[in-house]
Amino acid sequence: MTEPATTNITVAGEALYDVFPRPAAQGDDPSAVVLDAVTGGSPFNVACGLGRLGYGPRFFGGLANGALGDRQWSILEGAGVVMDATLRRPNLVPLMLIDLAEDGQPTYNYYGQSTADLQVVTADLESLPAAPDVLHLGSYSLAMPPIADTLAHLVASLTASSLLAIDPNVRAMVEPDVAVWRARLDPLFARADIIKLSDEDAAFLAPDQAPEAYAASLHARTGAPVFLTRGGEGVTVFAQGDVQSIAAPQVTVVDTVGAGDSFQTVLVAWASQPQRRPALADRSVTLAACVGIAETAAAVAAQICAQKGPVLPQADALAQAVSPDLFERISA
Repeated sequence: MTEPATTNITVAGEALYDVFPRPAAQGDDPSAVVLDAVTGGSPFNVACGLGRLGYGPRFFGGLANGALGDRQWSILEGAGVVMDATLRRPNLVPLMLIDLAEDGQPTYNYYGQSTADLQVVTADLESLPAAPDVLHLGSYSLAMPPIADTLAHLVASLTASSLLAIDPNVRAMVEPDVAVWRARLDPLFARADIIKLSDEDAAFLAPDQAPEAYAASLHARTGAPVFLTRGGEGVTVFAQGDVQSIAAPQVTVVDTVGAGDSFQTVLVAWASQPQRRPALADRSVTLAACVGIAETAAAVAAQICAQKGPVLPQADALAQAVSPDLFERISA
């Protein structure tokens, strides 16, 4: 596989720990609660995924001081993420407690207030060495100040040639007020060059509309391609005023945590390639091209659903897991 062309990609937002309860082992104290914790957070996962694919993204976000923050740092760095804009903060690490149903679908409970991930202020933008060619934003960091205000300033400072990728990845347990999400997201959608959202995101943001209708209206308002993921039902793609749906690959689902992040990782990798960026910027990208990358992203997301945990494989392992013609779309 050839190396991806150099592009300044910045992923900004939260890093946390996903915490999974599990049954106590035989012989354990029956009153014990056993917890397994893994590094996570949607932007964190996307940054690691892009790093493992060889794209060398920069992570702009806050990590706690201490051992748990050190572990997050080492995982990002080990994945090939550039750490010169990653900040350390004397705050607690946020936790997301995840209960998995029998079909692998997660229920989230958030434990975080004034945590390190949120304490990223406008002055911290000085740590970014240059305006990114591609900026990815997503999840609750878009709605929770002070980091939400900082990211809004970052978007406002983008150059005309910078691409913006958005995955709202709404977390209502962190911020339950839909009006807050709409007020924060609408200016970002207006500037975005590529938008991915789930049917659950759409149902939260526009409960009076079908998810497909909301996604279509978002495409009509912005002109940007919109990728509506519908879990096991597949993906609906909106581009150039047209729409096409694809089926989801069939796998035995272990858990779905990180599937959306892996899908977005593929979109950002594809969008960041120099030969693709102009068409996304001027809204001339074709529906066929968007459907093609959606097929790759869906195949990668299916691989994540078939394993435990959200970790995207290294590029060589991923190339063996999906068909060569699909993988070629995210290799330079």
